[in-house]
Amino acid sequence: MPELQPRFRGVCLNAGNCIVCGLCTKACPNNVLSYETVQKPGSKKKLLSSYTIDMQLRMFANLCVEACKSSALYFNPKILSSVP
Repeated sequence: MPELQPRFRGVCLNAGNCIVCGLCTKACPNNVLSYETVQKPGSKKKLLSSYTIDMQLRMFANLCVEACKSSALYFNPKILSSVP
């Protein structure tokens, strides 16, 4: 496990809050965010089926968190604590 600086801010997703607006992907200057949706049966509403953040290319601008209207993206300094 790498040692992280105390100021490290990882980004986490609360998928239950995501309204699939796409503002996070539009705000990202490196295009490291991607998601897939599915159509909710009997509705025009879309549901989030998968969400990916490419941590290798991320520049930690955190513009995605600022752009998220529904607070689905948030900072978590312990994001890598579960990685072996």
